[in-house]
Amino acid sequence: MLYFSAHWCPPCRSFTPVLSKAYTKLKAERDDFELVFLSSDRDQASFDEYFEEMTFCALPYEEREAKNGISKQFGIRGIPSLLILGPVPANGGERPLINKSLRGVIESGDFS
Repeated sequence: MLYFSAHWCPPCRSFTPVLSKAYTKLKAERDDFELVFLSSDRDQASFDEYFEEMTFCALPYEEREAKNGISKQFGIRGIPSLLILGPVPANGGERPLINKSLRGVIESGDFS
């Protein structure tokens, strides 16, 4: 899963604790997925403060070019955005996009 978010975004600040709880619950049930935070924060200090609230990993803040490329690849136009990718295909290549709009699923609590 990829989570596009930022410290300065009020809807993100509301959703991140919900997502962190869901992630912790899901990881206790299964270990075949990971969640990565991709920051739209404006500086390292904001990223660091916000990331302290998360129970999942993050693309390092200094990887701005990679974050921008991933955002463009998946057509991210607003935050918060949460998407899930499938497994790497057997013959290699890119992971398929399974769902580009998981926020509602997580907020509903119907994700196990």
